[in-house]
Amino acid sequence: PGADGSAFTQRDSSSGSVLKAGGRPALLISSTSWTGWESLLFSIHLDKKFFFLFYTGKGPLKDYYNGLIQKLHLKHIQICTPWLEAEDYPLLLSSADLGVCLHKSSSGLDLPMKVVDMFGCCLPVCAIHFECLHELVKHNENGLIFRDSQELAKQLKVKALTDFFPPRN
Repeated sequence: PGADGSAFTQRDSSSGSVLKAGGRPALLISSTSWTGWESLLFSIHLDKKFFFLFYTGKGPLKDYYNGLIQKLHLKHIQICTPWLEAEDYPLLLSSADLGVCLHKSSSGLDLPMKVVDMFGCCLPVCAIHFECLHELVKHNENGLIFRDSQELAKQLKVKALTDFFPPRN
Protein backbone atom coordinates (compact mmCIF):
# COMPACT_ATOMS: atom_id res chain seq x y z
CA PRO A 1 0.00 0.00 0.00
CA GLY A 2 1.13 3.50 -0.80
CA ALA A 3 -0.02 6.69 -2.49
CA ASP A 4 -1.14 4.71 -5.54
CA GLY A 5 -2.77 1.80 -3.72
CA SER A 6 -4.21 0.22 -0.63
CA ALA A 7 -4.60 -3.29 0.74
CA PHE A 8 -7.45 -3.73 -1.75
CA THR A 9 -6.66 -1.56 -4.77
CA GLN A 10 -3.87 -0.26 -6.95
CA ARG A 11 -3.84 2.52 -9.52
CA ASP A 12 -2.65 1.65 -13.00
CA SER A 13 0.08 4.24 -13.65
CA SER A 14 -0.55 4.40 -17.40
CA SER A 15 -4.35 4.61 -17.49
CA GLY A 16 -5.10 5.94 -14.00
CA SER A 17 -7.69 3.19 -13.53
CA VAL A 18 -8.18 1.72 -10.08
CA LEU A 19 -7.89 -2.07 -10.06
CA LYS A 20 -8.10 -4.78 -7.42
CA ALA A 21 -4.68 -5.41 -5.94
CA GLY A 22 -3.15 -8.80 -6.61
CA GLY A 23 -3.01 -11.05 -3.55
CA ARG A 24 -5.36 -8.78 -1.66
CA PRO A 25 -7.24 -10.03 1.40
CA ALA A 26 -10.83 -11.17 1.04
CA LEU A 27 -13.50 -8.69 2.09
CA LEU A 28 -16.56 -10.19 3.78
CA ILE A 29 -19.59 -8.22 4.92
CA SER A 30 -22.40 -9.09 7.27
CA SER A 31 -25.23 -6.60 7.63
CA THR A 32 -26.49 -7.09 11.14
CA SER A 33 -28.91 -5.86 13.76
CA TRP A 34 -26.54 -6.98 16.55
CA THR A 35 -29.03 -9.33 18.17
CA GLY A 36 -27.12 -12.50 18.96
CA TRP A 37 -26.08 -14.53 15.91
CA GLU A 38 -22.92 -12.49 15.30
CA SER A 39 -20.71 -14.80 17.39
CA LEU A 40 -20.94 -17.41 14.60
CA LEU A 41 -18.36 -15.54 12.56
CA PHE A 42 -16.03 -14.98 15.54
CA SER A 43 -15.44 -18.72 15.84
CA ILE A 44 -14.22 -19.29 12.30
CA HIS A 45 -10.57 -19.99 11.59
CA LEU A 46 -9.46 -20.00 7.98
CA ASP A 47 -5.93 -21.45 8.02
CA LYS A 48 -3.90 -18.30 7.44
CA LYS A 49 -6.28 -16.85 4.85
CA PHE A 50 -6.32 -13.16 5.73
CA PHE A 51 -9.62 -11.37 5.40
CA PHE A 52 -11.46 -8.28 6.52
CA LEU A 53 -14.91 -8.73 8.03
CA PHE A 54 -17.24 -5.76 8.09
CA TYR A 55 -20.24 -5.98 10.43
CA THR A 56 -22.48 -3.07 9.49
CA GLY A 57 -25.58 -1.92 11.29
CA LYS A 58 -26.98 -0.81 14.61
CA GLY A 59 -28.55 -2.86 17.34
CA PRO A 60 -28.85 -3.55 21.06
CA LEU A 61 -25.75 -5.75 21.40
CA LYS A 62 -23.30 -3.78 19.27
CA ASP A 63 -21.34 -2.40 22.25
CA TYR A 64 -21.26 -5.87 23.82
CA TYR A 65 -19.86 -7.46 20.64
CA ASN A 66 -17.37 -4.63 20.12
CA GLY A 67 -16.05 -5.45 23.60
CA LEU A 68 -15.71 -9.12 22.64
CA ILE A 69 -13.97 -8.22 19.39
CA GLN A 70 -11.40 -6.10 21.24
CA LYS A 71 -10.53 -9.11 23.44
CA LEU A 72 -9.98 -11.45 20.49
CA HIS A 73 -6.44 -12.14 19.40
CA LEU A 74 -7.04 -12.80 15.72
CA LYS A 75 -4.00 -13.17 13.51
CA HIS A 76 -5.66 -13.34 10.11
CA ILE A 77 -8.98 -11.55 10.55
CA GLN A 78 -9.56 -7.81 10.84
CA ILE A 79 -13.06 -6.95 12.09
CA CYS A 80 -14.60 -3.52 11.49
CA THR A 81 -18.03 -2.47 12.77
CA PRO A 82 -19.00 0.75 10.99
CA TRP A 83 -22.39 2.37 10.67
CA LEU A 84 -22.74 3.30 7.01
CA GLU A 85 -24.83 6.05 5.54
CA ALA A 86 -27.44 4.92 3.01
CA GLU A 87 -25.31 5.99 0.03
CA ASP A 88 -22.20 4.17 1.34
CA TYR A 89 -23.84 0.81 2.09
CA PRO A 90 -24.27 -0.34 -1.54
CA LEU A 91 -20.71 0.81 -2.31
CA LEU A 92 -19.30 -1.48 0.38
CA LEU A 93 -21.58 -4.35 -0.71
CA SER A 94 -20.45 -4.05 -4.31
CA SER A 95 -16.78 -3.93 -3.22
CA ALA A 96 -16.99 -7.06 -1.08
CA ASP A 97 -16.16 -10.62 -2.10
CA LEU A 98 -18.84 -12.32 -0.04
CA GLY A 99 -21.89 -11.41 2.02
CA VAL A 100 -22.77 -13.43 5.10
CA CYS A 101 -26.37 -13.22 6.26
CA LEU A 102 -26.99 -14.14 9.90
CA HIS A 103 -30.66 -13.08 9.85
CA LYS A 104 -33.11 -15.69 11.07
CA SER A 105 -36.78 -15.00 10.72
CA SER A 106 -38.55 -15.26 14.07
CA SER A 107 -41.73 -16.30 12.29
CA GLY A 108 -39.90 -18.39 9.69
CA LEU A 109 -41.91 -16.58 7.02
CA ASP A 110 -40.11 -13.34 6.20
CA LEU A 111 -37.17 -13.20 3.83
CA PRO A 112 -34.03 -11.24 4.75
CA MET A 113 -33.83 -7.93 2.92
CA LYS A 114 -30.09 -8.05 3.66
CA VAL A 115 -29.78 -10.84 1.09
CA VAL A 116 -31.88 -8.90 -1.39
CA ASP A 117 -29.49 -5.94 -0.95
CA MET A 118 -26.50 -8.24 -1.48
CA PHE A 119 -27.98 -9.86 -4.58
CA GLY A 120 -28.85 -6.37 -5.87
CA CYS A 121 -25.13 -5.52 -5.72
CA CYS A 122 -24.20 -8.84 -7.38
CA LEU A 123 -22.62 -10.01 -4.12
CA PRO A 124 -22.49 -13.77 -3.51
CA VAL A 125 -24.11 -14.83 -0.24
CA CYS A 126 -23.78 -17.42 2.51
CA ALA A 127 -26.96 -17.35 4.63
CA ILE A 128 -28.04 -19.10 7.81
CA HIS A 129 -30.87 -21.58 7.29
CA PHE A 130 -34.44 -20.97 8.37
CA GLU A 131 -37.82 -22.23 7.20
CA CYS A 132 -38.48 -20.22 4.00
CA LEU A 133 -34.97 -19.08 3.06
CA HIS A 134 -34.92 -21.52 0.13
CA GLU A 135 -37.41 -19.21 -1.63
CA LEU A 136 -34.62 -16.64 -1.95
CA VAL A 137 -31.30 -18.48 -1.64
CA LYS A 138 -30.93 -21.62 -3.74
CA HIS A 139 -28.13 -23.66 -2.19
CA ASN A 140 -25.25 -24.24 -4.63
CA GLU A 141 -27.04 -22.14 -7.28
CA ASN A 142 -27.11 -18.49 -6.22
CA GLY A 143 -25.59 -18.86 -2.76
CA LEU A 144 -24.85 -21.22 0.07
CA ILE A 145 -26.95 -22.03 3.14
CA PHE A 146 -25.38 -23.03 6.46
CA ARG A 147 -26.84 -24.23 9.77
CA ASP A 148 -23.97 -23.58 12.24
CA SER A 149 -20.49 -22.09 12.51
CA GLN A 150 -18.79 -25.34 11.49
CA GLU A 151 -20.77 -25.54 8.26
CA LEU A 152 -20.12 -21.86 7.52
CA ALA A 153 -16.40 -22.33 8.15
CA LYS A 154 -16.35 -25.28 5.75
CA GLN A 155 -18.16 -23.24 3.10
CA LEU A 156 -15.73 -20.37 3.49
CA LYS A 157 -12.71 -22.66 3.30
CA VAL A 158 -13.82 -24.95 0.51
CA LYS A 159 -16.25 -22.99 -1.60
CA ALA A 160 -16.96 -19.39 -0.81
CA LEU A 161 -13.42 -18.05 -0.95
CA THR A 162 -12.27 -20.40 -3.69
CA ASP A 163 -14.24 -22.09 -6.44
CA PHE A 164 -17.96 -21.48 -5.82
CA PHE A 165 -17.67 -17.71 -5.93
CA PRO A 166 -15.10 -16.70 -8.55
CA PRO A 167 -13.14 -13.47 -8.03
CA ARG A 168 -15.26 -10.42 -8.87
CA ASN A 169 -14.08 -7.64 -11.17
